[in-house]
Amino acid sequence: CSRTGVQPWANVDWVTAREACCNLNSDGICHYSGGVPQRWNLCTAAVWEEVCESQGQNYSYPYGNTYNATRCNGDDYDTNLPCPPPLTVVANDQDEILATGAMTTCTSTWGSYGVYDISGNVKEWTYTQRTTGYREIRGGASNNTAGGLTCQFNFTLGAEDFFFFHLGFRCCYY
Repeated sequence: CSRTGVQPWANVDWVTAREACCNLNSDGICHYSGGVPQRWNLCTAAVWEEVCESQGQNYSYPYGNTYNATRCNGDDYDTNLPCPPPLTVVANDQDEILATGAMTTCTSTWGSYGVYDISGNVKEWTYTQRTTGYREIRGGASNNTAGGLTCQFNFTLGAEDFFFFHLGFRCCYY
């Protein structure tokens, strides 16, 4: 579902993202108890935020409380990679999606594990429904400014059939 060094799965709607997570279960089925996801499923917004905040540290960003434009792949981080002809690079204006784990400085801590790219790179679907047919999206993307990259930013909602180039997902095990 997520492997270091490959492009994150993006441009995916909520149903497809949820099914991809549930396919990690040995029976390939989405499991719930009292409406709460069980086994492999999309992360809930609350779990996503707790992981982003580095498990009880209540960080504003995965790496701490002070914004640093070079730590995660947000709008302020630019690669200035060359483009194939006839395209040219516009200095300081790339919103490129990077391979998973490419920015090792964009890490939150979960137990003894490092969780990469939980903020920045691509936004992520969550299991959390705010209103019928609309799910919470977390994490900010490579085209979001500092405020949209915080662990607590929860303003973005998407219809379950919405998909976008900067929108991916993360699976959690419950």
